[in-house]
Amino acid sequence: MNRFVETLPFNLRQGAKVALAATLSYVCATWAGLLYPYIAVVSTVIVVQVYVADTVQMAALRVAGTVIGCLVGVAALALVPETFAWSLAGLFATVFVCAFLISYSGYFRMAAITVAIVYLAGLGEENSFAFALERTLEIVIGVLCALIVSLLVFPDRASRALGETLHDYHAEAARLCDFLLDSFLDMQRRGESADMGRLDRLFAQAREFLGKALRSESWLVAAEKRQTLAAVASAERIHEGLHGMAHALSVPHGQGVRFLIEPELRALGEAAAEALKVRGLAARKACEVASQMGKAGAGSGMRFGWSDISPHASSHAASSETGAKTSREPWRATLFAALERCDARLAELRAQGITRRLSLEKLSQFYAFYGALHALADFLAREDLVSGGA
Repeated sequence: MNRFVETLPFNLRQGAKVALAATLSYVCATWAGLLYPYIAVVSTVIVVQVYVADTVQMAALRVAGTVIGCLVGVAALALVPETFAWSLAGLFATVFVCAFLISYSGYFRMAAITVAIVYLAGLGEENSFAFALERTLEIVIGVLCALIVSLLVFPDRASRALGETLHDYHAEAARLCDFLLDSFLDMQRRGESADMGRLDRLFAQAREFLGKALRSESWLVAAEKRQTLAAVASAERIHEGLHGMAHALSVPHGQGVRFLIEPELRALGEAAAEALKVRGLAARKACEVASQMGKAGAGSGMRFGWSDISPHASSHAASSETGAKTSREPWRATLFAALERCDARLAELRAQGITRRLSLEKLSQFYAFYGALHALADFLAREDLVSGGA
């Protein structure tokens, strides 16, 4: 019931878009004097999708499929005798050819629909070519109406959905970072294992929305393709770090212990979680700006406000540029400081021989977890994904 209430406004809006596009296509087809305006309505309902990128892609498939299906249908009407038996054979052959080719190109899916309409409706018509052309025009009118409504009425863009998904992804990553660290420091408890499923689903959704935005929202690609790809690539690095922490915790390594480095580890985990939250907010804001610029026809592309990324830095000694950035971003300065304290404390414990008191398997578990967390925090501290004004 909660999900129904949460999604109700969006679903009502989507229903209104489809209904408006269908009504508009019927009016246009009727005004044009076409014989079967309902074909335009059917095409509209097929083409209108949730996101503009999907609608654009479906429109391209529908138009291309219409042309292919029209040509195949006209050829069949011209070559196949109009007896009942031959008509059945012609219908089977034309639909079979288009359906067979679907596996090679998505354009033929719509061609199979069109060829059935053109061939069956054209049986008995004197001028089959003109008849098929009129059916094609009905479909094109439906497609155009679907595009117009999708672009102008409540346009839901894949870039905006990408921003929301990245925000949710980073929020979930921050929650998991806290949960995994608490579990590790609490005697490495494994009774309640971390559920990584939602994080995996959000990451898959982000990649899906990125593909849609890059394919069909050209204003996104024009100037910011590299930064957009880097945003999702950085999510993959975060993914690896969290899964590494979860794996180190899930493998049994003897009896649980308390670590003297616990205060430093906790501070590092909290700083990493805060950095993840900041990055999620920045990603959502950037994609919202991009979506608004796309609606306004900003043309050449939008500015994310994200600098170039340097994920392969070898150490976390801050450069002068990084120092200037950390002064504007307290979360980054906190993260660098937590990394330095952890390194210093671990070096101190090793110098005192404290680590030799742990069993080999417990020591391997500690270093596996610490290495994953340290690599994640170091990546977050170094990567210039979030602008200073975020």
